[in-house]
Amino acid sequence: MTVSFTFQGVAGTDISKEASDVILLNDDFNSIVNAIKWGRHIYHTILKFLQFQFTVCWVAVIVVIFGAAIVGVSKSLIYTSASFICSCLIKK
Repeated sequence: MTVSFTFQGVAGTDISKEASDVILLNDDFNSIVNAIKWGRHIYHTILKFLQFQFTVCWVAVIVVIFGAAIVGVSKSLIYTSASFICSCLIKK
């Protein structure tokens, strides 16, 4: 995945503005650094959220399977309960 930057200030041309994904409003190097930091922060936040969701879903499935095995419930009810739990967690 690549992201292209363009300056809208003195160095930016119309062609480069149309071809770029992110347009920075000034020619300052700190703007580039801040944009890259912001993008990385968003990316890591999304990864943390997905890791949390998958962890919660798998733990819920494991709890349902072990709980049903201890109680002695049929396998079809276990699979239905596990899929219902995951679908409810993902919708939030």
